Amino acid sequence: MKGKRILVPFFVIMVVAIALTVVMSLQGNSAANKIATADEKKTETAFDPKEVASSTCAGCHGVDLKGGVGPDLTGVKDRYSADELKDILANGKEGGMPKGLVPPGDLDKMVDYLQTL
Repeated sequence: MKGKRILVPFFVIMVVAIALTVVMSLQGNSAANKIATADEKKTETAFDPKEVASSTCAGCHGVDLKGGVGPDLTGVKDRYSADELKDILANGKEGGMPKGLVPPGDLDKMVDYLQTL
């Protein structure tokens, strides 16, 4: 009987360790879900066409977007319709304009910004 009693502390420690592991896993999962939800909200509102233009477009179109390796973007509304601009942003253009620089859901915002230049 004495031999069985010596095992009781080990079983107690094992049960406590398993319970602690389960509780910590659930808390970690909950925290991960909160972080993911916050990231989704952040990306939904984070698109800034002016920032994208200065960080992505300026490399080819110049810091002021008045031309460089790529053409002048000021007055682009006089050369292209909104649909044509969306197509160029989404699919690129032969001669160097790469496709996909603007997320598909933000094409309208980018086109609106470009048409103000």
